[in-house]
Amino acid sequence: MSPERSVPAPDSAPPPWTRSDSAAIWILVLVAAGFHFWRLGSPGVLVYDEHVYVEEAYKYLAGQVFFEVHPPFAITLIVACAWVFGCYSWSWRIPSAVAGTALIPITYLLARRMFRSRRAAAIASLLMLCEGMFLEYSRLALINILYLTMAALAYLALFRFRQVRDLIDRRRTLALLGIALGLGLGSKLAIPGITWLVTIGFLVISLATEWFQRGADAGPNASDVTYMVGAVVLVGSLSGLFFILTFLPNYIVGWWGGVASITRYYHHVVEVNKTYPAPLTHSDSPWWSWPLMLRPYLYWKQQDDLGNYLVVWGGGNPAIWWAALVAIIIAAVRALRREGVAWSFLVIGYLMYTAMWIPVPRALYVYSYLPAFYLAILALAGILDSCWDERASRWEQVALLLPVMAAALLGLGYLWGAIASIAIALGYAATTMRARASGRFSCAVFLATAVAVFIYFLPLWIPLALSQNQFVARMWFNTAGLGNWM
Repeated sequence: MSPERSVPAPDSAPPPWTRSDSAAIWILVLVAAGFHFWRLGSPGVLVYDEHVYVEEAYKYLAGQVFFEVHPPFAITLIVACAWVFGCYSWSWRIPSAVAGTALIPITYLLARRMFRSRRAAAIASLLMLCEGMFLEYSRLALINILYLTMAALAYLALFRFRQVRDLIDRRRTLALLGIALGLGLGSKLAIPGITWLVTIGFLVISLATEWFQRGADAGPNASDVTYMVGAVVLVGSLSGLFFILTFLPNYIVGWWGGVASITRYYHHVVEVNKTYPAPLTHSDSPWWSWPLMLRPYLYWKQQDDLGNYLVVWGGGNPAIWWAALVAIIIAAVRALRREGVAWSFLVIGYLMYTAMWIPVPRALYVYSYLPAFYLAILALAGILDSCWDERASRWEQVALLLPVMAAALLGLGYLWGAIASIAIALGYAATTMRARASGRFSCAVFLATAVAVFIYFLPLWIPLALSQNQFVARMWFNTAGLGNWM
């Protein structure tokens, strides 16, 4: 990467950093920490797959050999917290809570760069704070939230690289990108593998675009090719290095020795996945049902002394979930119109994260949709921001109100839901008669609905006591078919 090489000016840059951005970051960290650490020890028992990762963490501490199909980075963090803080349910969950807390300000910084808007950044952060499945996985000793946070950090580094011109700053950003990708791969290989492909692909496209821009003025030269190759090699080598380093605990405890241990491990992983069972259960669901959230399921359920239910429910905020599907469709239209690289990145990433599951024959579960869902939430934030600025088309504004009406019908009942939906439709029609009002109406109504639905479903994610009627009222789909939230 030649220091003499000049970097073309970026197409666009985020707004200048101000005190309001610093204040927003601190507020987001405090609010996110409050949600993620409040009652972190509840429930005080192992929930869902926690028994797998926590038991493996204690096997590490006891020096017992075991096999786990996923790389050990997330488990190692559980080991560290259990060793420092002791055997408590809250100590097992600290790594997830830290990662989930970090994801919120990272999302702010990412959306700020993707859409060059503080408002879009604030909306994206609010949506993430109000999305229950991300909250829930940030409060359980599982591996999912860690690779999701590393993916968001990698996206942030990618877009920062595209928007800075200082060569030294760019090298540091590429180093951050490689580290984030490597640690993501060290948490779970398959999904972060898609993250690696998408991010490296757009990095190459960005570098090639710069090359052609420079060639239009002065002609490409050898330094351009060297820079492109050097950038990819830097990111690839760092991601590989940090991926290998995540296996260091296996060497420290004496289980592994030499590179051959890694090759034997992955041979075993491939063999295990070939014979992985595909049971039909109450909790599995086909990949095409995930965007509609047809089958989330209960991870844990218990009655207290008063007969109230305490549950941990593996579902998300329905308003945000369904609107995210609408948003990715709108984003695809904008990408086809070439309205910005961010839309193309979001749509291609969403499709790749979804398509990877199509050929998989074994049982699949809705939480595998989270990487694609995160990109759809970013798209939703960008579209809501354009609605507020009245840059969104009328059909886009109306489309974002459809999930609101669906939530009203299912949450309030058909009578009151129909009344609420009619009121929303009339309100929108009235705002079309005023300048700069209809888009703001759609944005405000949707955000208010998302917050209200989040508060309503919050007891299913923390968990908090609910009577049987209160619990059943929140299970909007409860049939014998695919649409079942129980």
